[in-house]
Amino acid sequence: LHGPDDALVADVLLDFFDLFIEANRRDDAARALERAIEIQEARFGPGDDDVVVNRQILAIITEGDTPHDAARDVLRRYESTHGSWHPRTADASRLLAALLRHLGQTDEARRMVRRALDIDRHNFGPTHYRLGTDLVDLVLVEAASGDLDTAQECLRQGTDIIQAAPPEE
Repeated sequence: LHGPDDALVADVLLDFFDLFIEANRRDDAARALERAIEIQEARFGPGDDDVVVNRQILAIITEGDTPHDAARDVLRRYESTHGSWHPRTADASRLLAALLRHLGQTDEARRMVRRALDIDRHNFGPTHYRLGTDLVDLVLVEAASGDLDTAQECLRQGTDIIQAAPPEE
C-alpha cells in the first residue's frame, strides 16, 4: 500500500524486530532491523538519531561479544542527544532492557528498566501509564532472572497503574 521504502514499513519492521527478539530468533531480528535501518537512513540520513541507535542495537545482536558496552553506548547516545531525564532516554533504556534480557544479561536489563522507571516517574509522576508499562517490562526481567515473587509484585503494581489510567493513555 505504501511502497517498500515508506516510513510505515520501517515501523512494521521494527515491530517484527521486537517479536523476533521476543521469540529468540536473533537472525530474523537482525534482518528486520537491518531493513528498517535502510529505510530510515534513506528517509532521514545516516546521522539521524534513530538510525545511529538502531545501528548500535544491530551491532549488539549480531556481534554479541560485549553487549554491556554496546548497550551503554546506545544509552549514552540518547542521554547526550536528549538529556538524562528525557522520555526518549527512557525509551532507549526500555528497548535495551528487552534486548539484554534476551541475551541473558538480566542484571544489566534490570538496571535499564529501573532507569526508565526513574525517568518516567520524574517526568510523568507516580501513576502515569508509562510507569505501568515500565513495571510490566520489569516483570519480564524479574521472571527471566527467576525472582517470581518480585515479578508478581511488579505485575500487581503495573496492572493497578494501567487500569487506573485515563482512556487517552
